[in-house]
Amino acid sequence: MAAALAPSVGDGVCASMIEPQDYICEEHTVTTEDGCILSLQRIPAWYSLVSMYSRGHVSLSPDDSVYWDWTWDELVTYDLPATFQYAHGQAGQNLHHDGTLIALAAFSKSQLVNSLRSAALPCPIAYVGQMSSPLARNAAKDFLAEALHWLGPQHTDNAGDKIICFH
Repeated sequence: MAAALAPSVGDGVCASMIEPQDYICEEHTVTTEDGCILSLQRIPAWYSLVSMYSRGHVSLSPDDSVYWDWTWDELVTYDLPATFQYAHGQAGQNLHHDGTLIALAAFSKSQLVNSLRSAALPCPIAYVGQMSSPLARNAAKDFLAEALHWLGPQHTDNAGDKIICFH
């Protein structure tokens, strides 16, 4: 098993994207019950961006295939509650959440509702019937992501245009 990976101090979304735009930003990490180390930012609101800065784990490395063996249910069970509890504990107040799929799954189980002030559910990512791009429609229809699973996990930067690592 490869060594665990934790985000380094001074590196992260704040240093790479927010502070260069002259915004004040605090970088935090939270460890979930299943060992994932997630990156959180306070700008001054709390944000959790899924990025290369949230690729830490207490015992696994992103180079381990088991690291990438996760489900949406685990995001609902571990990741969202850990980020909510951490931010709620730091801020001492109920939170606003921007997100759809994971939030709806958590809310349907009555998880986190008591620590939520409001939520913006911008787009139902699971419904693709109204997409106008023929390429995107065919990729979704043909389950292209599942067909390419054998290539391994892909990592892109926050803009989504640069491949950092490809297994």
